[in-house]
Amino acid sequence: AIEMALDSYAKALARYPRSNHRHRIEHCGFLNDALLQRMFELEVIPALGLPFLYELGDNYLEIYEQKDLERAYPLGSLLKNGVKAALSSDAPVIHPNPMHGLYFALNHKSKSGRSIAPEPKVELLQALRAYTLNGAYASFEESIKGSLEVGKLADMVVLSRNILLTPAEELLNISVDLTMVDGEIVFRQPTL
Repeated sequence: AIEMALDSYAKALARYPRSNHRHRIEHCGFLNDALLQRMFELEVIPALGLPFLYELGDNYLEIYEQKDLERAYPLGSLLKNGVKAALSSDAPVIHPNPMHGLYFALNHKSKSGRSIAPEPKVELLQALRAYTLNGAYASFEESIKGSLEVGKLADMVVLSRNILLTPAEELLNISVDLTMVDGEIVFRQPTL
């Protein structure tokens, strides 16, 4: 499916060349080196649903052979090869908690703690950037979203602990205390 999508994008771009097109492939779950290279060359943005491997990883381990899972949702390889990958939760199919995706990006473990997809792990700031800045970039919204800067929407969360000081294995213990959308508080934990 990924190869077919890339073939289609290549044909469309050959016929109607356009820079900064930001064509995307949602999920983009299983990539070999050739597909990864084509994605880079075509400047296609993969929107990876890492929480699939966290929440459904045990099912993946039962269905797929380990060799097939070695390149499942390869965020680390994509970023290492210059592909601007974005992360998503794919809610409501998967729980919308982005901590599931961050946890998987750093630990490569399913909900039950089983190791899966040992391809290159990423650093926390890389994963956060994939959710925020890269996500905004993928939808042509980087001038208004993706980071906290003057002139941008104040979309943000306040977490229960400092995510930068939290060990990777404990990311699932972090909760959202407050959520703001465009500067307005839309959620607040009752204790705040």
